[in-house]
Amino acid sequence: MRLVSKFSPVHLIYAFALITLSLCAIFPMEARQLFYFTCGLAALFWLFERKETSRCVCVLLMLIVGYAAYRFFHTVIDANTLFPLSDSERVSISIAQRFFMGAILIGYLLTRREQIEIKWLLAALMVTILLIMIYVGYIGFVLEQNRGDRVQRATVFAYEIMAIYLVYLGLWLEREERNGWLHYFMFGVICSVVLYIVVWTETRAALICFFLGSLLLFLLSRHVNTYLFLIVGMIVSMVIVSLFFSETIKPRFLEARQDIVQYRSGENKETSLGIRFELWRSALMSFRQSPLLGSGYEKRSEIIEQAISEGKLDRSLSYYKTINIHNEFLEELSLRGLVGVALLAGLYGYLLWLALRQNRNLPLLGLILSYLFFGLTDVLFCSREATILFLVLLALVLSQPTYSSKMP
Repeated sequence: MRLVSKFSPVHLIYAFALITLSLCAIFPMEARQLFYFTCGLAALFWLFERKETSRCVCVLLMLIVGYAAYRFFHTVIDANTLFPLSDSERVSISIAQRFFMGAILIGYLLTRREQIEIKWLLAALMVTILLIMIYVGYIGFVLEQNRGDRVQRATVFAYEIMAIYLVYLGLWLEREERNGWLHYFMFGVICSVVLYIVVWTETRAALICFFLGSLLLFLLSRHVNTYLFLIVGMIVSMVIVSLFFSETIKPRFLEARQDIVQYRSGENKETSLGIRFELWRSALMSFRQSPLLGSGYEKRSEIIEQAISEGKLDRSLSYYKTINIHNEFLEELSLRGLVGVALLAGLYGYLLWLALRQNRNLPLLGLILSYLFFGLTDVLFCSREATILFLVLLALVLSQPTYSSKMP
């Protein structure tokens, strides 16, 4: 492997970021500590080196910091303390702090664009996926054989593995160098492993995202054999899915259909999808009370409780209202109003613009689309590890010389 001509601090930060990526899913506490340590080092090196930042990078950092600052101060003012007792408010402040630190990591790597080989990131992504595979296998066959025992962990695994996989797929499609049969063999192994994990978690959104995300990135790529690999990949994927269809996949989709039927008839609203529908209705109720700046956690809780007592919402929401609304944008809309959702949408929109502007930056597209897709039925930015994964992947993808050289 060709090494860069001279070692510099940016290579140390880059290495720590790769390790954080590998640890994030399996060892969240260790990854959390390493993330803060890496960002702290990046802040010191950035301060002493004083390298100029491009306009494009400045806009991106302003959007990240702007969203983090609004989220932080809105939560602190709403709670009237820096140390709220509510778990939801503590998590919100914690997520804002991660965005602040992530902005430092992204900014430093984007202002120090040494020619770090793409092989390092590809290797880290493959190692991460295989580590998750080993851990998932251990849990599935030894610890928690039923989905009911592992539901929360399974969902987080599904979200994380899909984001990592789509970044890997984008890098693989954009990579100029080809290593013969080994290159394609590893691609097949990684795809099969990811699909197995998604099927094991029984997460419907992840399975849909796997096929839609893969199809989109293949169609947008300029790979010489795009359609050949797409056809072969889809055939192999369908074979794997068919092996698990009757026992694992079909029951979950039949369950979704039954949830919708029961919700519409009013027979049972306390189902997976039924609770989501009720939470989305509660978010719109809260938004109408305070459209500009949002209701905040305490007021939103009061609005939901009042609606429950009046029979406008199902009683099951008394528990679920303390978690989240299960939609990223409705969560922002109900808590922090039009300002909050505009800042979040602006960040996503600018990243999509960057991805399309940079000659179709497929890894960046894969990352953003995965978080957008899962954000339709869940709230990823109330998960500390999902937030760290997003920021680390964003920093690593944008710092690749293939793409960073295209940023003005």
